[in-house]
Amino acid sequence: MNKQFFESDLYRWLLFLYFFLIVFFPLGFYTLLAGPSKWVIEVALKYSWSEYHEKIAQRFVILGLVVLSLILAWLLRKLFLSGKPAIFRYFTLSFLTVLFLVSVYLFSFKPDVFINLAGGNHSNTVQSAVSDNGSNIEFVLGAYPDLKELRRLKQAGYTGVVSLLSEMVVPAEPNLIREENENIKKVGIPLIQIPMLPWVSGNNDVLNKVKKLISEGHGKYFVHCYLGRDRVNVFRNIVRNMGVKSQSLQGDMVRHIDDLRTFERGPYTKLDKNAYLTPFPTDDEFFGYIVNGQVVSVVSVLCPKNPEDTVWISHEKNILSRYGINYINIPISNEKDVKAIQILADSFPKIKRPVVIHKYSSSDPLYKVIIQKLSAQKK
Repeated sequence: MNKQFFESDLYRWLLFLYFFLIVFFPLGFYTLLAGPSKWVIEVALKYSWSEYHEKIAQRFVILGLVVLSLILAWLLRKLFLSGKPAIFRYFTLSFLTVLFLVSVYLFSFKPDVFINLAGGNHSNTVQSAVSDNGSNIEFVLGAYPDLKELRRLKQAGYTGVVSLLSEMVVPAEPNLIREENENIKKVGIPLIQIPMLPWVSGNNDVLNKVKKLISEGHGKYFVHCYLGRDRVNVFRNIVRNMGVKSQSLQGDMVRHIDDLRTFERGPYTKLDKNAYLTPFPTDDEFFGYIVNGQVVSVVSVLCPKNPEDTVWISHEKNILSRYGINYINIPISNEKDVKAIQILADSFPKIKRPVVIHKYSSSDPLYKVIIQKLSAQKK
């Protein structure tokens, strides 16, 4: 490249973007897992903040992270383009680049660091049942186990390890899968791989593999994803729907709808202690709040006669059937469909709780009518 390029605006912008990347990535991990974001959670618990105020505080944390990263990137670019000695400028650039690469390395190859920072746990839930072959089977759910933890599991008499990690979750999980396979060979404990994505659309084979494990397995298994959060809770819900009793040893790893201020497609309304009127959940919301064991029934008021609704109905039925959630379709064409609204009102008390009722968007005029109808029914 010639001297003209290094004096151009394009070079200045590229330099700014590079500084932003190498500052934002490590600073972001610290902020979200160990720094201000974690402090907000601790203060919120200590002083019993509402979910709304905690969310507002967290948004300010994220905004502060972005603003601080932009300011630091601007200052670093200014420093790099200044008349400072070259050795000082390139030392600063090299140091920040190394810090960035170390952060990526730790995230990809040293999950125990982030598990500990994020409050992960190696065994937070136990499920037990009798398999089809008459043997007792038990599941302990948690975060990614390192070599030391695998050795402890072996000594404790575990039958095997069930990994929910997926090659599709990059950059971390392909590396963790290879590392775990190597560690498993050293320890001499069986590994069962049931890849599960942290969203629902790609988990078609999970249910059959879990059924086979429960049918043929015996003894105690350690089941893990990366941080021991969403995916292990989905696994817990699957085995529970197969008649497996469960005992929660650490319930704060499960996300609840009450933790949300709003869904992506609009706000929700809590109809009673265990009933919610929501917009149609995104795949991430299905995975994090619906199929993780916190919802028993979903009532869709989408109308199969409407071509725009049929795609969503099919998508949702596929998801819920996979994870054993009770699905009910009570089609309501619009807010003037009095007969269908009455059917929903009559059915509402009989539906197994917790229940989520939805159409597509909470801005639909039908939502106000449903709220009024079901609220009047309770009086």
